[in-house]
Amino acid sequence: MQFLIISEHKMKITLQKADMEKYGIGVDTVDYDTPKCRRIFWQILDEAKQKKNFDVGEERVLLQMYPKPDGGGELFVTKLGKMAPSGVKKIEESDRVTTLKNERLTYRFPDGLSLSEAARAVSAFGGRVESDVYLDEDGGYYLTILERPEGKSRYLCLCEYGDAVPKCLEGYVFEHTTKLTDKNGIETYKEA
Repeated sequence: MQFLIISEHKMKITLQKADMEKYGIGVDTVDYDTPKCRRIFWQILDEAKQKKNFDVGEERVLLQMYPKPDGGGELFVTKLGKMAPSGVKKIEESDRVTTLKNERLTYRFPDGLSLSEAARAVSAFGGRVESDVYLDEDGGYYLTILERPEGKSRYLCLCEYGDAVPKCLEGYVFEHTTKLTDKNGIETYKEA
């Protein structure tokens, strides 16, 4: 697999025939709507992040895949940022493109011990997880974490240690707490 950064918002990923076979995908047979296919694209984007520092963060992403004569494919990844629903609908009507978007989830923990246990549980999945930790005036901790909406959450274990914060309250959390980490909350608190 080769990665070529075209611009700050666009990357070309060249997949060889062996890469396509490894992931079990073909340009004409890929089904963008299945959780399996979305997981494959997230794995490829994780590799792009590690090798070329091309991070999609919370942005909506447009994926376009085209065949190569040798049986491989070219995958173009474009960061779209925030996009109007009408534009998303138009893109989703195409059979050659799809959009992916990370979702930021927030959890509250009653104390630092609960947060540390949760951080250790998440770190068991491996890889770096973009996350932040906040502290409220009552001594409660909040963890925000990027999750990929692929069906079942990878981080359901967090509910064993704390409570999910409803989306409608996230703004309140960020306004009335102190931020303790910068995108490395899990790494910082798994050792605490």
